[in-house]
Amino acid sequence: MTVTHTPLFRCDGLRFLAFNGCIACIPPLKDLATLHLYHLHAKYPEFRMLIQGLPNLKALILQEIMDDFDDDPEKSNPPFEATSIRSLSVSFVNDYLVSSHEKPLLCSLLLPNLEYLEITGDRRDYGEFSGKDYPHLKTLHLREINFESIDCTIYQSFRKITRLEMHHVTGVGILFEGTPWPLLETVVYEPPPEKAKISPLLVYRPNVQLILPERYQNAENQVAHDPLRGLLNPELFARGKWDDLDDTQFSDELLEDYYGGDSDYEDNFEYEVDYNEEEDEYEEEDDDWDYNF
Repeated sequence: MTVTHTPLFRCDGLRFLAFNGCIACIPPLKDLATLHLYHLHAKYPEFRMLIQGLPNLKALILQEIMDDFDDDPEKSNPPFEATSIRSLSVSFVNDYLVSSHEKPLLCSLLLPNLEYLEITGDRRDYGEFSGKDYPHLKTLHLREINFESIDCTIYQSFRKITRLEMHHVTGVGILFEGTPWPLLETVVYEPPPEKAKISPLLVYRPNVQLILPERYQNAENQVAHDPLRGLLNPELFARGKWDDLDDTQFSDELLEDYYGGDSDYEDNFEYEVDYNEEEDEYEEEDDDWDYNF
């Protein structure tokens, strides 16, 4: 019996699925709303078939994509739309590609109704996001990016965003050069461990509300305190733990965390593999923090 014949994939009400690696065995799931793929390793035909088999998918999480290119570099992979997807979170295994002629998997994916985009890591843009239209994109979430080493032009090109979220991002001053995002209303900033200064942002964008984690003290009226969350929650999937997973087990505690304490998920057949949770430890910060970009 193959995995596609298991009761899991025969559940018409399946809403959430987390999967590791191979996607060829995932059948069409018409009611799936959230798909989290870890170490996606697929070629264009498999990826297109997967996405087109999920007509009601709202959130796509691609954690540590493994670039897999066709043997024929001249082969054309026509673009295709996924109009149902509203939220996308991506991170990559490789920050750089050897050849500029190679076209990554996401180059062919068009998301005309995307509202939330989350990008993790110092990966430069190889056509995954440039040259595409995102008329409804309002929230940009950046994680663990150093703008002192990579170009920020692609992020500045998302002109219609109203909310910018940053987690452990350095070189923020470079990112804000030229006053991008004329419609920006809110910045959520989780500074990196080293000290960072926020005053330049408050000076040049006086109408922007800045939200910081509660442990950072600041008397400015523009500053509020709130935890930074994203689609790609590091606590959900600990890297390097997948070999120990038992995919026959359910984790109710995990699902409650993922759905914000909503306990009414059993009837929706939401599924999650169990995992070894890693504790997220924070170092104690001094009260006289110097916020500096």
